[in-house]
Amino acid sequence: VVAAGAALDYSNASTQRYRLQSIADAAAMAGAREFRLGNASEQVIKDSVANHARAALGELIASTQVSTAAS
Repeated sequence: VVAAGAALDYSNASTQRYRLQSIADAAAMAGAREFRLGNASEQVIKDSVANHARAALGELIASTQVSTAAS
């Protein structure tokens, strides 16, 4: 039972890590798009990255169910 629980925890952690990495990659790409426009200031690029990451993290948090009930 312990091994199955550990495997499930590892699987969930791996999935969350993958999701967070995808969010970071997409935010970096949003910043790169702003940079490529050529007329964006450093602050505009930073804001674009931050806004993209916040929006994606909000969606991730909303889609993640956490159970605090004892089993």
